[in-house]
Amino acid sequence: FPGEPKESFIFNTDDQEVEPKSTESTVEQYNAITIMNESTSTKTANGDYILYNAGKVVGHSPVIFIGGVRVAKTYESKINALLEAAKKDGIPIKINSSLRTFDEQLALRKKNLIDKKKLTDENYLLTAPSSACSPLTAKPGFSNHQNGKAFDFNTINAAVYKWLVTNGIKYNFVRTVKSERWHWEYRENTPQFAFV
Repeated sequence: FPGEPKESFIFNTDDQEVEPKSTESTVEQYNAITIMNESTSTKTANGDYILYNAGKVVGHSPVIFIGGVRVAKTYESKINALLEAAKKDGIPIKINSSLRTFDEQLALRKKNLIDKKKLTDENYLLTAPSSACSPLTAKPGFSNHQNGKAFDFNTINAAVYKWLVTNGIKYNFVRTVKSERWHWEYRENTPQFAFV
């Protein structure tokens, strides 16, 4: 961070929220605890937000706000193109959630944790599979909301969902979580139904 150019981060294009193999559990637990210890700061010295991918810090980004929702500036033109096209078609797409900090992802995981007796077990919260939560909730550091490419939209509105299914791909937005109609990600060169 300090001294790095603002747009220096990269994303792994294979950044599915994948659970670690059991043989990596010790390393995974160590990485999760290390991330937790580093999570007290969600911003760099220059005010950029820290970005994560596959459990690792991958860079940082300035943010903008669209409709009061924090969005990684890297995706500003991409999301605005989608929103403007929908607006032209009379579709009121609203972003409900986008860029999350490590601590916000941890809080969401705590909220969705099935076994509430484990709320104080830091290691469990950081390493348990997504299925330990309902709805499924990625571990802190593993959600694509933490690298800026994930957007939750107001798909409870059937017209919004239908428009996204038909047109999202034109703007490189695809639905990536089968159980979440609202969760869409910006993914270039991805077939429309590659995930769901």
